Amino acid sequence: MKSHSYIGILVQNKRDRKGILQLYQRYCPEDIELYAFCTEDVQWRTRHIKGLSLNRREWKERLFPFPDAIYNRIFNRNTDSLKRLVEAIGPNRCFNMINFFNKWTMYNLLKETEVSACIPETFVYKPEELGNMLYRFGLVFIKPFYGAQGKSVFRVVRMANEEIHVSMHSLTASSICGSVEETRQLLSQHLSTGTYLIQEGIRTRLWNNKYFDIRVLMQKDGFGDWTVTNIASRVAYRQYFNTAVCEDILDARALLPQLFERDAHIVVSQTLHQVALSAAKEAEAQLGLLGELSVDFVFDMQDKLWIIEMNGKPHKSIYNEIPGVTFTTRVYERPLEYAGYLAQAAAEEPQHPHTEETTLLHAACDSIGIETSAYDIVKLLSPKQYPLYRPEDY
Repeated sequence: MKSHSYIGILVQNKRDRKGILQLYQRYCPEDIELYAFCTEDVQWRTRHIKGLSLNRREWKERLFPFPDAIYNRIFNRNTDSLKRLVEAIGPNRCFNMINFFNKWTMYNLLKETEVSACIPETFVYKPEELGNMLYRFGLVFIKPFYGAQGKSVFRVVRMANEEIHVSMHSLTASSICGSVEETRQLLSQHLSTGTYLIQEGIRTRLWNNKYFDIRVLMQKDGFGDWTVTNIASRVAYRQYFNTAVCEDILDARALLPQLFERDAHIVVSQTLHQVALSAAKEAEAQLGLLGELSVDFVFDMQDKLWIIEMNGKPHKSIYNEIPGVTFTTRVYERPLEYAGYLAQAAAEEPQHPHTEETTLLHAACDSIGIETSAYDIVKLLSPKQYPLYRPEDY
């Protein structure tokens, strides 16, 4: 097994290098040398990269060999910009090459899987179909194929008096139309560029009279296994439906018991784990090697669970507002652990240490309902202690 690995974090430009390293360096394992770089830092002739790293408490730019694994933090729609670099370092060394997910692609990917029951009906937006969708669902959302933070998302609702209310971010209508044709004309002014989809609107359950979602952060660990790092809830401002611009961020362990009885919220937590895991595996099978993504859920008025979004580059800053090591440490540790796994896997088949102890502790955890990964158990058996998190905590 290699005793030392070079891990590169790929960022958009030189200005981003120090900021990303400041987030990840403190969680870097001792057997990894971490540096940040952008594509213009690659020196193809000599096969070196002029990257930035922390050396003896100083930020220094110096030459590094090509990395053993790459964690991509550029918002990418396709793999074209990274193909040459991937070819140079070898297959299965760069993860999250595609991390700017196409909503239409993700819908078609998931609708044929075991999580299809959790996916709202979705179609490519065609103005002539708007009336049928409104009369069928009453509430629809119109979204760009590519979008983030709820930008350019229109909420369109048919009222009891046949008025059609259109809004962005807020529940308060920015426009009130008297007919479907008037609504089409209004939307055409805003949807002139890009491709949009129209989605069945879910009338979601509220908490304290506010809209909220449940974000499950999926990351791979040091054994290459998908794990649930944490579950958080984003609470929108009052009279707003867009949770991307939120008033509060809560640990789901505090929120779910307020929404469900004890036995029920344990089942809900387990369901969130299972559905998010299935969605992550399906996304990776279609899009290529992934090391992290988030799955956003809502509950409807009958407490049915719906997937409303998947993100290939989840914002980690939201976890800074929640106390505890789950939210402040693991979110940054796991991508580096997974990168280390890829680096070692390229050299040899990685082994799960502490095989007998791991098996026994896994069985003990299962017997009392604690969900944890094999890698977490190995870390628990190491000199540095890490907490375990149980589904009933959520």
